[in-house]
Amino acid sequence: MSLTPEQQDLRDAVRGLLAAGGDERSLWRRLCGEVGAAGLAIPARYGGAGAGPAETGVVMEELGRDLTASPMLGSAVLAAQVLLASGDEAACHRLLPAIADGSATAAWPGPPGPGAGTAVRWRATPESSPGAGRS
Repeated sequence: MSLTPEQQDLRDAVRGLLAAGGDERSLWRRLCGEVGAAGLAIPARYGGAGAGPAETGVVMEELGRDLTASPMLGSAVLAAQVLLASGDEAACHRLLPAIADGSATAAWPGPPGPGAGTAVRWRATPESSPGAGRS
């Protein structure tokens, strides 16, 4: 895939931040604050950059290149896209700005174990009201 000059600049910025190192939290703050990584795929009306999947892919490729631990995929990509697909404007306005600026991340339950009875499972549908779909 051939990158546009803007995508090359994004790649270089992410690569430079990753090369500078640091602990996971400070690195995530810098990726969000200096590059806007968490808000790339989030529309501007929710505090994001409104970029497309190609730009998100550029960041994901660089994170994978260095095996960087970050909430990018789970929060900035998956959770954000689920919220957008839900059609719930109130939830999008409430949650996406914090995901876009990197101050909120999604929490995913771990695998079943001794506390498996306390696991929460969700099934999202466009008709769901908040809290619906618990099983």
